[in-house]
Amino acid sequence: MSAHDLAVRPETAAPARPAVDPAVPQRLRGPLLRKAGVAWLAVVLVCGALFPFMAPNYLIAVATTTLVFVLLGHAVGAIYTYLRLLMFGVGGFYALGAYTVVLGVGERGWPLALGILVATVLPGVVALIVSPVVFRLKGIHFALITFALAELFRSVIVSWQSLTGGWSGISLKYEGSVLWFVEDHRMAVYWVALAAVALTTAGFFAFRHSATGLRAIAIGDDPSMARALGVSPQRFQYGLFALSAMLCGFAGALITFSLRFIDPSVFSATHALAAVTALIIGGWRIVPGPMLGAIAVVFLPDLLDVGPLIAAWIYGGGLILAITLFPDGIGGTVLDRYLAHRRRAAPPAGDTDKGAR
Repeated sequence: MSAHDLAVRPETAAPARPAVDPAVPQRLRGPLLRKAGVAWLAVVLVCGALFPFMAPNYLIAVATTTLVFVLLGHAVGAIYTYLRLLMFGVGGFYALGAYTVVLGVGERGWPLALGILVATVLPGVVALIVSPVVFRLKGIHFALITFALAELFRSVIVSWQSLTGGWSGISLKYEGSVLWFVEDHRMAVYWVALAAVALTTAGFFAFRHSATGLRAIAIGDDPSMARALGVSPQRFQYGLFALSAMLCGFAGALITFSLRFIDPSVFSATHALAAVTALIIGGWRIVPGPMLGAIAVVFLPDLLDVGPLIAAWIYGGGLILAITLFPDGIGGTVLDRYLAHRRRAAPPAGDTDKGAR
């Protein structure tokens, strides 16, 4: 058949290739979602930059801890979003990064940049070493083995008292500034944490809206679909696990510079549960979800300052209420309602065709 015949009779032509990969979930397509994400990140950066000039000193420390938990929430969210696995082992990598800074920078006099680099990379290397064992398991067994690894790290910290101080803890013997152009140590750590959250959020946002990221969300933990799309499931799993561990290690370095003292209680299962809770409350389906959850889980209880007992009641009751009213998290529920509103506002397909004709 000639090209002229195809032009005259278009119904006989080969079907056009779809513009969007069919493996990509419909709810994640659309430029409006990308624009909304960019606008959200801009608002967060502006508010974060103005916050220390309007808040008292103790709230700056609370905000720094909140930003640290945003990083931990991103670490948990990366594994759950792309692999559909829940990781409870953030505490182990978190502690590894923290004690690397204390022992390297504080005790042995490493340069600051070297200490932070080792504290970030070392957990990633450990994650790659244990990945062949960890990823043999799925579902609840994956969560349990990551939790067991975290508890193993913590038991080593407790037992090795001559090096780590055991339950008594150890102080950071570092008097220099985290940022050479900021004299106030508390402010310097806050700016570094804010920059880290901004870069991490922007990076995850760019990856999620890229072709590779959207396909990664679509394949989930289905190795057969991953191979069909040309993605190596094993390399992707190991690499994502290492990236998550590196985020935890960097968060551990930040919390060490903020507190200037650490002990095993800082890396308890409660902190790992708080990171998971932040992800659940904020919502894993949007990149800012861990940020929303960390504000609700970490920042607001300290801001209310209502005492530990009442704070626990508010925290527990708020968690139950949030899970009941927002099963996909606050961010996921808002996204669903936004897309539902868009579908109701869009004209029917038939009306669009008539208008085109």
